Amino acid sequence: MLKTGKRRVLDHFVVVVARQTNSETGRSAADETHSGVRLGVTVSKRVGNSVVRNRLKRLIREWFRRARVGLPNGSEIVVIARDTARGLSGSEAANVLDRAICGTRVGAGPRAAAGIQ
Repeated sequence: MLKTGKRRVLDHFVVVVARQTNSETGRSAADETHSGVRLGVTVSKRVGNSVVRNRLKRLIREWFRRARVGLPNGSEIVVIARDTARGLSGSEAANVLDRAICGTRVGAGPRAAAGIQ
């Protein structure tokens, strides 16, 4: 997934977006009715201590919870936090991630599609 997805490298995050595939058939998971959007989060020890890393993971998961509605079914998103992300607030992180997703897929940002301000 990391090799086949669209990668967007920003100052604070690396975001990879790909389509889910069924490993047995090779078909896109978007063809199946039970597929949804999946999120993977990576925050290494280089970013900070456990308090900082867990705070960043919570911010990313909260962004995903709100933006999930506007994302296409069958998508896999991997967010890798960089060490410069440790000082971001929740709204700053959400804005950065929205811009990252807008740059890796066609159409408006996920929050705009979901009607979230």
